Amino acid sequence: LETISRAERSAIQGKYMSLRYEHGVRPGEVIKWVLIVAGASLLLILLVADLNRRLRRKVKERTAEILKGKTQLQLATAATRIGLWDWEVGSEGVFFSPEWKQQLGYADDELANRHEEWESRLHPDDLSKTLEALEDYVAGRRSDFEREFRLRHRDGSYRWIYTRAEKEVDKEGKAVRLYGCHVDMTRRKKAQATLERSEERYRTLFEGSQNGIIFADSKTRKLKYANPAAA
Repeated sequence: LETISRAERSAIQGKYMSLRYEHGVRPGEVIKWVLIVAGASLLLILLVADLNRRLRRKVKERTAEILKGKTQLQLATAATRIGLWDWEVGSEGVFFSPEWKQQLGYADDELANRHEEWESRLHPDDLSKTLEALEDYVAGRRSDFEREFRLRHRDGSYRWIYTRAEKEVDKEGKAVRLYGCHVDMTRRKKAQATLERSEERYRTLFEGSQNGIIFADSKTRKLKYANPAAA
């Protein structure tokens, strides 16, 4: 620019400015639009940052809720000794909760999460009926899966188990997932068997007695029971 004279420089600048005015763009407008674009960009950045903060807060709150619910569920199942299971239909993998495994005498890391671990422990007398009921429920031929069966414990004995399941289906109505619970009914079953044996002994004595025995309602005085000797 040192070789250009002042007059030539003025002429060039005048031509440049005239071109800008011919196209309707003034220097002040350029600055105004630059400021508008910069302001809009800054506003967009602030909005995105605010949305990110809100999203992170929501995720954090939801995660805390899920963890709290999971902890409560774990405490509840541990306190009630309810075993949970979750099976993706058709796969070998299945989730067994620690309580599920403890019912059979195993620690969580001592029993694989595989379908065969359940099936192979079914009592021979319960095996075919239980598998048939499960297959019918998956296929939609029955409305529920609620059963009692025996599972082999680690010590070789069998535990009476009550189970109930629900299923998830796809858009075509095909079962894709089953989940349910196991409740150890062994103590109740033993108590029931003891009661039944006691009742059977009492019935034998009652009916075999050579003395006539009758029972009547104390209020109505109607006869309720009488053994053969009293007939």
